[in-house]
Amino acid sequence: MKLTSCTCLSLLLISTSVYASTTSSNNTTPIIDSLISYNASVLDTVHAFKGIFFGDFKAEEGTQRFNKSIAVQGNFMSTSFRVNNNATTSIACSTNTTSMADFGLVVEGTINTVNTTVNGAISSLSGTGNITDGCFSNITAVDFDSLRREALNISRFFAQQKPNMVIRDGGFLSDGQFLGSTNQDYYVYTFNKCAVDTCVMPDYLYSSPEQIFYGGNWTGPYNTDYPKDKPIIFNIPVLTDTVFNMSTANPAAGLEGANILFNVYSVLDSGAYDVNGHVVWLRNTTEAINGFMLAPSAYVIENNKGGFSGNLMAARYLSAVDVNAMFNSTFTDHANGTMPDSSLTAVNTSGTTIATNT
Repeated sequence: MKLTSCTCLSLLLISTSVYASTTSSNNTTPIIDSLISYNASVLDTVHAFKGIFFGDFKAEEGTQRFNKSIAVQGNFMSTSFRVNNNATTSIACSTNTTSMADFGLVVEGTINTVNTTVNGAISSLSGTGNITDGCFSNITAVDFDSLRREALNISRFFAQQKPNMVIRDGGFLSDGQFLGSTNQDYYVYTFNKCAVDTCVMPDYLYSSPEQIFYGGNWTGPYNTDYPKDKPIIFNIPVLTDTVFNMSTANPAAGLEGANILFNVYSVLDSGAYDVNGHVVWLRNTTEAINGFMLAPSAYVIENNKGGFSGNLMAARYLSAVDVNAMFNSTFTDHANGTMPDSSLTAVNTSGTTIATNT
């Protein structure tokens, strides 16, 4: 796949900004310099906001999972929530703020909050919401549509890369077919073999997801450590209109200190990228996951343990007090915003039906 210079530069931003301050990330400074000369607004947006969401953001009362700097294209809803609370410094709030780095919250839709605080300035077209700490300011609107197009291009680019590393059944780490014959800039793993005989890749190039993602006792590859001298890409294809239930306690075990990108995306039965598809990503882990989470077509739902320690880019977001209870009773109510098909059957990746909307 040939990328334009625009897409390549944005791709490099996403894959390296996760760990820009780490000496193990090679050539970081030239990449950042190139991005500044190309499009400073793209650089500013992705660096300014740890969370970028192309739909609604909702935090149920009693949850504090993703209390970082947030940009939301849809509506923002929270109760007793602290936005950008984990920033390293307190940001002085000014109604004259213009720098994106000084904003804790940008919302293109409406703000519907109770007892919510924001570390930094707030930008919202509605200018409403019960914000007990923080101030509203003016800022040039975030170009969410362009960001989403870029995110989808980047996600699809990585999805089409041949894996050069494979996690076999039982957690055995081995080289993929292409490691010795190409000079890829990333270590690429692709999980979740497709459901038909005519997959876009041969079976032996798919990594096994069972222990690392689906409730196994994962502590990292059992035979050797992950190589970390290059950025790591975890491609996680999920069948359109289904649920990726990441239920292992610590799927990021062994990835400490790595420059890692989780690419969660929607696919057809053959494993081909579905640019118009939508999925649900249920983060049902108990430990924090490091890295950049690239999931522009995913409705991300978090339980009230663990979390994402890095960046998250998703279609929509919900943090729930009790995820399992929600899924057992009202899953379709939550999923409808991401999956508009009225005949949706929502299933997990093992094929077990969760709920049907008829």
